[in-house]
Amino acid sequence: MSASVPAAVPPDTAAAPILEVQQLRVQYGNVVAVNDVSFGVKQGSVTGLIGPNGAGKTTMIDALTGYTPASHGTMHFEGQEITGARPHRLARRGLVRTFQSVELFNDLTVRENMLVASEPPGMLSALGHVFWPERRGAQEAAEWALSLTELADVADRVPTELSHGQRKLVGVGRALARRPSLLLLDEPAAGLDTEETRALGERLRTLPQNGVTVLLIDHDMGLVLSICERVMVLDFGNLIAQGTPAEIRADQKVIEAYLGTERGEP
Repeated sequence: MSASVPAAVPPDTAAAPILEVQQLRVQYGNVVAVNDVSFGVKQGSVTGLIGPNGAGKTTMIDALTGYTPASHGTMHFEGQEITGARPHRLARRGLVRTFQSVELFNDLTVRENMLVASEPPGMLSALGHVFWPERRGAQEAAEWALSLTELADVADRVPTELSHGQRKLVGVGRALARRPSLLLLDEPAAGLDTEETRALGERLRTLPQNGVTVLLIDHDMGLVLSICERVMVLDFGNLIAQGTPAEIRADQKVIEAYLGTERGEP
């Protein structure tokens, strides 16, 4: 059976929530890393989650994708509860993430990296798609990911021949090759220069029209505010603001968090 890429979101369902989080808490002993956070991500949107370094953003994405257990709260994906689900099961259901570090196979080409990523169950299955790419739509998914990331012109190069920005895009492409309906991006702009960040933003904007909802987690306020329809702000594990980019820019709590005013002052 041939696997297909995600279908574009129909207009009448574009506003439906694809991810709903209620009172999510992640606690390590007496340390609360994420403090009873509730939010929703609309299907067909690019939603941002920002905050200063140490705000709890990566802990949040780890909890949403099953890498860290939630201490309290519930999570629903496409109407089904996923609280406590393991990462590989979530990936199969269409909830896929990237990681801050770019872990690529440097002895494989960009196209082969995406073929390997196209099937998450196991290494033997994934490597099979490098040598038998016609199996289960792997080649179709890889070419789709190459197109979305605009990496087709470097598809036959190995990662060590690419710029840092291109390597970051390969990481995004590997996640897209799994055909997600929701893609969670963990600090994709880290280490990129201004032009590379702008190019990344342009590519991320196109994902919803290709059937992929995006939750962008980053501390780059400029990137998130420039491409997201709605933005949430974490600070010390607390959700201190959420709204449109214009509302977030004008929010005094957000300004204080990013300007680094003395914490603890009245």
